[in-house]
Amino acid sequence: MTALFTVFAFLFIQGSAFATPNNSGVEHAKSRLEELFLWKVSEGLSLKTQEEEHFRGEFKKLSQKRYKISEQIDETLDSMDKAANRKKVTNLLDRYRTQLKNYNDVQIEEVRVMRRIFGEKRMAQYLIMKRDLTQKLKNMLSNPSRPGSSAPKE
Repeated sequence: MTALFTVFAFLFIQGSAFATPNNSGVEHAKSRLEELFLWKVSEGLSLKTQEEEHFRGEFKKLSQKRYKISEQIDETLDSMDKAANRKKVTNLLDRYRTQLKNYNDVQIEEVRVMRRIFGEKRMAQYLIMKRDLTQKLKNMLSNPSRPGSSAPKE
């Protein structure tokens, strides 16, 4: 269960593009996982009520921005796949580059906003929590038979 939570939470945190409005089951799971992640951060950082409310609001805004940009990136890639001429591909590559920059800008905005909410020490803890989640996902994907382990199969 922890491994499943880790996978879905990471995908949500990173603005997963597979969650579409037409897939209500995924949306429901995404919402539940978002709440679990927010709770885990709140507990892990010992946030006061006001800090937690501010964090939740900002996190949701940033997640929505990431989601929208991820959808734009997917649309651009789909267009690239169908592009008929070099000029169209060139324009789409320029659009893609801009969208990647926008996505990275949201990541930078997250650091700025969360640092203001958490302060220095807890911001570091927050980033470490996210890193650990990413590492668990990488380990699970590299060796799906042993979730959370990066050791080779025996």
